[in-house]
Amino acid sequence: MAVELRGPSPVPDFGAVNGEGDDLPTVLGALPAGAVLRPFVIVLHGPPGAGKSTLAAEVARRYADEQWQPSGSGPLPVHWLSFGGASVDAREILLRLLAECGAPRQDVIRAALAPNRKFDRQLREQCEEFVRERVVVLDDVSPAVARPVLKVLRHCYRLRVIVTSRREHGWRGVDLRYSVRPLASELDSEGPEPRLRRSLEQLSAQERILLDFLASRRSRAPFTTLTIRPSKRRDAMAGLLGLGLVRRVHEDRFALSERVRGTVLSHPSVLVTPHKDVTWELAGAAVQLLEASAGLLDGRKFMETEELVPLLPHELVPHIDEFMQLPAETRRLRAKHLEQRLISALATILAFLGDAHRLVALLRRSPKNRAVRRALCALARDVGLPDTAQSLIHGDTSADADFERAANHYATGHLDSARDALGEPFETEDIDTAWALLLRGAVLCDQGHVLEAERHLRFSADLHRAFDCRRGTGWALLHLARVSLLQGHDTEAAHRLRQAAEVAEALGDVRAQNWVETEWLRLRAQRRDNPAAPDRDRLVLAAHESFEDARGMGWTHVWTGHAYEGAGEHANAEAEWEEALRRFAGCQDALGLAWTRHRQALTFASDRAHNAHWADAYWAFTELGCAYGSAWTALEIAARAPGRALSQSYLTIARWVFELLNDTNGQSWAEAVGMAHADDATAPTTGSHMSDDIRQFLANHEAGEPTPIPLHARDLILIQGQSDTSAGCRVRITLLDESPTADTTARLLVRVAPGPGHPWASNPRATPWLTATALPLTHATLEPASALLRPSEQEEHGAEFDFVPHRTGTHRLRFTIALESTGTVLQQVETELDILDTGQPGNHAAPHAVTPRGR
Repeated sequence: MAVELRGPSPVPDFGAVNGEGDDLPTVLGALPAGAVLRPFVIVLHGPPGAGKSTLAAEVARRYADEQWQPSGSGPLPVHWLSFGGASVDAREILLRLLAECGAPRQDVIRAALAPNRKFDRQLREQCEEFVRERVVVLDDVSPAVARPVLKVLRHCYRLRVIVTSRREHGWRGVDLRYSVRPLASELDSEGPEPRLRRSLEQLSAQERILLDFLASRRSRAPFTTLTIRPSKRRDAMAGLLGLGLVRRVHEDRFALSERVRGTVLSHPSVLVTPHKDVTWELAGAAVQLLEASAGLLDGRKFMETEELVPLLPHELVPHIDEFMQLPAETRRLRAKHLEQRLISALATILAFLGDAHRLVALLRRSPKNRAVRRALCALARDVGLPDTAQSLIHGDTSADADFERAANHYATGHLDSARDALGEPFETEDIDTAWALLLRGAVLCDQGHVLEAERHLRFSADLHRAFDCRRGTGWALLHLARVSLLQGHDTEAAHRLRQAAEVAEALGDVRAQNWVETEWLRLRAQRRDNPAAPDRDRLVLAAHESFEDARGMGWTHVWTGHAYEGAGEHANAEAEWEEALRRFAGCQDALGLAWTRHRQALTFASDRAHNAHWADAYWAFTELGCAYGSAWTALEIAARAPGRALSQSYLTIARWVFELLNDTNGQSWAEAVGMAHADDATAPTTGSHMSDDIRQFLANHEAGEPTPIPLHARDLILIQGQSDTSAGCRVRITLLDESPTADTTARLLVRVAPGPGHPWASNPRATPWLTATALPLTHATLEPASALLRPSEQEEHGAEFDFVPHRTGTHRLRFTIALESTGTVLQQVETELDILDTGQPGNHAAPHAVTPRGR
C-alpha cells in the first residue's frame, strides 16, 4: 500500500452504502457546492453499527470528485483521520493534519519547546494558512475531542469537515447534525447473533485469543497486521478473515465491526490466556520490528530471529499512525521500558522520513524523552535550524548528544568546533565509532586533510556495513566521493557517487539522494569540458527545496555558479552566488558563506574596491578552522596586495598552510604567484607540479598581460607521491556466471593485475605466489577458503571460487590478498552482488579496497 506520510491519508473502503435509505443524497445535498469560502461542518451521529463511517467515506469521495480545486489541478484532497473512539489530544490531530497538508516544518520545529499557549497560537496560524480547499473526515470521535479541533478548523478557507460520532448532543458551532439509523433488518438481532456465536465456536485457540484482543483494544480504528507481527497471529488473522469476523477495508487494512465486537465482549472466552499477556506479546513484537527497522538507519542492535525481517522506512509509512497509538497501549501495561524503546525507535524513523509534525507530537507527549529530542535535533539541523537543534539537546550529556552537537557545528561550518565536540577518536569498533568517524572524515575533507579524511571514511564505511547500517554506509560513500573530487580522481568519484545513490535509493534516503545529485553537479562543474545544465540544476534545487534543505540549496547554487563561470557566463554565475549567500545566511552555514564570498571576489573588476571581501573571507576561514580555504584566500590576497611586505606576508602564510596540508598543487601555485609578482625571486621550483595552467599563468605575467588564478585551481589537492599510484596492483573480481539466484552456484574469478611501472608487470616470470582468502560477510557460502594465484592480467593465473547465496538481497564478499611466502596482507577487497528471486540480472558492484584491521 503506497502512501506518502506527508500526504492525505487514504479513505477506507467499507463497502456499499445502505441502498434502502436516502442518507447519501441527503448528506451530499447539504454540503455547499461551488466556491463557498467559509468552512462547513457536518456531524453524522448514530448508534454503533449504523454505517456512519461507510456513509462518511462515500460522501467524502463523491463530494471531492465533484468539487475540484479552484486551480483546476484536480479534485479536493480528502483526509481520513480515524481515532476509533479513543481520547486523542487535539494538538496531535492538528499536527497530523498539517503534516498531511505538506505544511513547512521550520515553524513547527521552532515552536516545539514553546509553552502551550504560544504553541496553540502557532498551530492556529499554521492551520489557517495551509489547511484549506480540502475535505477532512474525523471518524469516530467524541464531542470533547472534536470541539477544540473544530474551533481551529472553523477559520480555514473552503474546508469541508465530516464528523462521525455516537454522541448526538454536546456539539457546538456545527452547521448540520444528521442522524444515521440502521435499517429494520439490521435492528433485528435474531439473524446475525446465532451465526456469530456459531463462528465463535469454530475458532481455534489462537484465533479466539486474537479476536478477544482486538475487541478489547481501546481504539476501534482500522488496523493492519503489522502490529500483530508474530506469525501465529498472522495465521490467526487469516482465519478471522475467512469466517467474516474481520473485514478488509483497504488492501492491508482491516476493521472489526461493532456487531462482532459487542458479541465477543458479551460472550467471554473459556480460554485462559489473559488480554494483558497478549498485549505484552504484541507490543514486544512491535517494538522489535521498529528497532530492527531503525537499525538500518542508525545501526542500533536488535534481537535477530528467523521471522523478524527489518522493514525499510517507506514500508512503515502506511502504519505509522497505528504505531503512534501503541505507546498508550504499553502505558496501560505500565511497561515503561517497552514504551521508551518504542518511542525511541519511532522517533528515529520519523526523523528520517522528515515528518516534523508527528515528531513534535511525540515530543509534546514525552517532553523529557532524550531520544525524541535528539531525533528532532537532527531533523531541525537538516532543515536549516542549527540554533533550535542545539536547544533541543541542551543539558543532555550523553555520547549521542555530543555527536549531535558536533554535527550541528559541522552544519554551520565551524569545523574546529565540530572536531572538539567529537573529542578523541574512539579505539572501539562499534556503531558509535562508525558515526564519529563519518563526521570526522567529513570535517577533515572540508579542512583539506584528504588522506586522513579518506582513511576515516573508509573505516566508517566498513563498520557501517558490518552493522548493516545502510544509511551510514550511503553517507560514508558520499563523503568518500567528495574526497575523490578534491584529489582530482573524477572516475573514482563518479563510481562512489553511483554506489551512494544506489544505497540511498534502496533505503529511500531522499536527503542523501539530493546531495548525491548536488555532487554530480560539482563533478560536472569541475570538468571544464562540460557546459552548464540549467534544467538539471533546477531539478536538483527543487528536490532540496521540497525537503526544505537550505544547505543543499546553497551548495547547489555554488556549483551551478561555478559551472556558469567556467563557461564564461559571469552574470549568471554572480546571480547564482548571490542566491547561495541568501540560502547560507538563512541556515547559518558560515563555511558556505566564506566559499561563496571567495568565489564572488574572484570576479570583481576592481580588486581594491573589494579588498574587504577577501579580508572577510580569510578571517572567516581562519575562525572556522578551514585551513584549505584560508590558504587559497591568503594566496589571492598576496597576488593583489599593493605592497611587497604585505604580499610577502600573505604568501608566506599560504605556503605554510599548503605545506601543512602536503598539497603540492597549492604549493606550486604559491611558487607561481611569488615568481610572477617578483616577491620571491629565489622561490624554489624543484619538485613542483607545474601544470599547463601554471605555465600559462606565468607566461601571461611575463608578457605583461597578468591573469588571475583560474577558478578551478582550488578544486584540486595533490599529495606528494599521489601520482605514483599507477605503479600499484589492482584486484579484479569477475562474475563468470550471469544472473545468480538463491541457493545456486555462481563462479567468481579473482585476479591481481600489476599496473604500468610495477616490477611484477615488467618481469612476469619473477612474480611471487599470492593467496586469496575468501570470506562471505552475509548468509552465503564461498569455497574454497583460500586459493593460490599469480599477479597477471591472464585469467588462468587467477583464483576461482564457488559462491552460493542462501537468501535474496545484497551479499558482501571479502577477499584478502597476501604473500604466500610470508603471509603479509597486501590488500583487502570487498564486492557486492544483488541476488534476486527471479532470473533477472542483478546489480554487481565493483570491488573496493578495505582497510585491514590493526594495520
